[in-house]
Amino acid sequence: MLPAHGYPGLKKYPHLVGNYGTAWQNQKFEFALFPGPVVVTTNCILEPRRKYKDRLYSINEVGVAGVKHIKDGDFSE
Repeated sequence: MLPAHGYPGLKKYPHLVGNYGTAWQNQKFEFALFPGPVVVTTNCILEPRRKYKDRLYSINEVGVAGVKHIKDGDFSE
């Protein structure tokens, strides 16, 4: 679901690791069960639930109301 391995610049951050999940339509269940932060890289994002919205981040052209957006590749937050 989240192709983090496809972005070479992310390899310099050892705490960002690969993919998690199955198909996009399952994200409301899978993101709620996943204990860490989630970076969405495509607009296949569903309206986030309160349970994980504070752990959800968007990047590039992706934007979700009320979700933190990572600008200029700065993952320091």
